[in-house]
Amino acid sequence: TKKELLRTADHCTLSFYGMEADDKKKRKICGTCHRHVMDQQKVLVAKLHNKESMFAERLPVPKDLVLLEDSDEELETDSSGESEFEIDASSSSGSDSSDGLGGTAEERLERIIEKTMGKLGFDFQVSAATKDLSKRLDAMKDDFESTDKMF
Repeated sequence: TKKELLRTADHCTLSFYGMEADDKKKRKICGTCHRHVMDQQKVLVAKLHNKESMFAERLPVPKDLVLLEDSDEELETDSSGESEFEIDASSSSGSDSSDGLGGTAEERLERIIEKTMGKLGFDFQVSAATKDLSKRLDAMKDDFESTDKMF
């Protein structure tokens, strides 16, 4: 892979490949591997929007080794930096104050988070994940007992 074709791996990509973010280094990834991560992310987002359990099936785990290069070798201009999302909770205008309630910045931020969690079905995801993961653990119960008997 040519170095010019690599892009900076975002937090989602790093997490997908089991790596931790390091503020001192930028990890690079090829376009094909990045598209694979984005495709998997779209599947999970669609499940959220469709109120489907994200844990009904195993989460994608790549089997291939992917090299995420460090960019501390050469200082280069990198236009593929991560984008950040900012919320102006101090503003009294905007969609976050459409309920007509003012309040402190913390109160408005709490309402934004509650609204977003409701929109994404967070309560459903937690209960569905608990149910799905409990089923998986119960299915492995015999294996656990067999292992215990060996020792």
